[in-house]
Amino acid sequence: MWSVGCIVAEMFRRSGFLKGSNEATQLDLIFRTCGHPTKEDWPGIDKQCRLWRKFKPAQGEKVLPNRLSEALRHNLPHPKWMSDEAVHLIAKLMEMNPDKRWSALEALDADYFFENPIVKPAKDLSMKFAVTSVHEMDCRKKYEQKMAQHKARMAAANGQRPPAAK
Repeated sequence: MWSVGCIVAEMFRRSGFLKGSNEATQLDLIFRTCGHPTKEDWPGIDKQCRLWRKFKPAQGEKVLPNRLSEALRHNLPHPKWMSDEAVHLIAKLMEMNPDKRWSALEALDADYFFENPIVKPAKDLSMKFAVTSVHEMDCRKKYEQKMAQHKARMAAANGQRPPAAK
């Protein structure tokens, strides 16, 4: 459901949200945006998040605050679309503690889905997305480029011509 929350946020933003290049940078972005979870918020974090020890604030160190609402409302193409209820829905889908995170069934009951106007005319649904705005597509292209570069280097090292680009 965390991914669903990210996708909903990306629909409002028309671009990626919390785009990390690897697990460590992803967690850093999450903690800088969603704040550091406390033992009260997420008692099992030490067992459920293997990299938590690298991000856990040391004794006396400042605990990062939750800035998710602010981040969701920042730099939007249509700010009025991000209602308080939309923020609440995304926040519950992106709850740090998986045991507290909304299920799909709970999400369907969110007040966001019952805001007025409940049904908008098709002309008001400007939902045009470019495939390039999808974070997973960006990652895939980057992976394919790196693989092509690697194959070219291997071919050159073996005295062969690099494979033709597809």
